Amino acid sequence: MYGGFRITCNLNFTGTFRDGRQTLGETFARLSGCGFDGVDFDTEWFIGSPDWREKGAEAAELAALHCFDVSFGHLPFHNVRGPGSLKECILDGIELASIIGMKRGVVHPKHTPEREDDLDFSFRKNIDWFSPLVEKAEKYGVKLLIENMPNYYADGRMRYGAQPEHIIALADELGCGNCWDTGHANLSEVDQYLGITALGDRLMGLHLNDNVGGHIDAHLIPGFGTADWDGVMRALCDIGYSGTFNFECRTRHLPKASSEFVGYHLMSVARSLIDRAWKK
Repeated sequence: MYGGFRITCNLNFTGTFRDGRQTLGETFARLSGCGFDGVDFDTEWFIGSPDWREKGAEAAELAALHCFDVSFGHLPFHNVRGPGSLKECILDGIELASIIGMKRGVVHPKHTPEREDDLDFSFRKNIDWFSPLVEKAEKYGVKLLIENMPNYYADGRMRYGAQPEHIIALADELGCGNCWDTGHANLSEVDQYLGITALGDRLMGLHLNDNVGGHIDAHLIPGFGTADWDGVMRALCDIGYSGTFNFECRTRHLPKASSEFVGYHLMSVARSLIDRAWKK
C-alpha cells in the first residue's frame, strides 16, 4: 500500500509469464519484489485452456502464498476458443474469476456499427448483451466493471462506449461499476478530470496508461505520452477513489532481464503521481 492505494499492474507486464519463460509463482514473486501489491488478472489466458478451473485454483493458492492481491482483473474480450462465442468465454471467465478470488471483472461495451449514430439502439443492444452476464456475475460474487473505449474515428463519428455518459448509463441500468482507461480517454479526447468525476463512486477500477493521441492505443507508461495526469490524480482525490491503482502498460516486448528494472520504474511513477496528488 502507498498513499492508501494498492498498486498493481497487468499480469503480462513483460511477457515472460505468457511466453512460458517464468511460472505464475515466479511472476508473482518478481512483481512483489518490485513493490507491487497485486496484479490485474487477465482471465482470457486461462479460459483458452481445457483445465482452466485447475489453473484458477492454482493461481488462487499462489496469490495467497505471496500475499498478492488478485481481486481486480479483466474478463475475456476475445473469443479464445474458436468454436463457440465470446459470451460463452465471458460466462466461464466469471466462474474463473470467482475461483481466483477476483471480486471485480472488467468488460467492454459492445460497438454497434450497423447503427452507430443511434445511441439508444446501442444502449439497448448492450443491455441485452450484458444482462445474462450480470446475472451470472451476481451469482458468483463478481462485480462487472464496464470500461470506457477508445474512439478511433477521425471524421466526427463516435464509437459507443467512448464517452463517460455511455458507460455511466449502462452501469446504472445494469447495477454494474465502471473502469476508467486513461489511454482510451486520451485517444477519445475526453477530459480526464471531468470524465472521472462524472463516474464518481461508480469508478471501481483503473487502467492507467499513456499514449500520444491519434489512433494508436499504445499503452505507454504514464509520462511517456500526452495524457493529463494532473487531471487524473486530482479527480481521483476529489471523488475519494479507494480502489486499486492499476497500470495496464504494454512492455511485453522487453526481455526478462529488464522486467525488474521496468517494474521498479513503474512503482516510482506510481509513488510520484500519488505524492503529487496529495500535495495538490
